[in-house]
Amino acid sequence: MPGTELRTIRATLAFGALMLVAAVLVVVDAVRLPETSAVVGPAAVPLPVGVLLAVVGAALLVRSRAQLATATPGEERPPHGALRVVALVATLAAFALLLPVLGYVVCSAALFTATAMLLGAPRRRRPRPSAGRWPPSSSWSSTA
Repeated sequence: MPGTELRTIRATLAFGALMLVAAVLVVVDAVRLPETSAVVGPAAVPLPVGVLLAVVGAALLVRSRAQLATATPGEERPPHGALRVVALVATLAAFALLLPVLGYVVCSAALFTATAMLLGAPRRRRPRPSAGRWPPSSSWSSTA
């Protein structure tokens, strides 16, 4: 796809490499599982999953590598982007730590709220008080 942003292509490259590393770990761990006399052994699921991870990771790497030649510089990063990522990771860690203590409903609601705020959800604006007049002139007509 010509004209894809360079930052997107680099992120895809990194994700493909991460998938390959995960594939190697999963396959090595699946091979180390003990043999059993059952028809379907314990490695029946992790081994195909590892192979699929490797295939998808390699496909992402190859496709992203091909797109690097036609990449465009793209827009500037949003302000405080790295800080938002760190805050999201901290929010997920807090969710994992507080889930056994506070419960699923409370933790999930807090996680949803914090994530939405960190990702830039639109905020509800309160009407400004219009210099001591009530009701504000914008919400009432002059004939009422």
